[in-house]
Amino acid sequence: MSRESILEPKVTGLPGDVVRVETVQNLHINAFFEAYIHEPLDFMSIDIEGMDLPVLKALSPVYRPTVIQVECVEPALLAQLKETLEPRGYRLAAMTEVNVIFALN
Repeated sequence: MSRESILEPKVTGLPGDVVRVETVQNLHINAFFEAYIHEPLDFMSIDIEGMDLPVLKALSPVYRPTVIQVECVEPALLAQLKETLEPRGYRLAAMTEVNVIFALN
């Protein structure tokens, strides 16, 4: 996430300025699960400004949240999400205007 993307009016819909910038260490999704998720995860929501699909592809099949919600406003992305998640045992369960929800079969 960058200062510039936060200041985009379409991102937050709110006027204002960035008060503070903090740099944090990047943590791979699998390292995150290994470090912080110690029991089965029921629900995971992903909304990371265009990086949703690469992160889901990188997620080890060992980690299987029961439900995964992903921001998806492009039909091409929906096809790619299905291609990635269906072989892992997920099915498209619901759609909103901006999100798709996959659940384990």
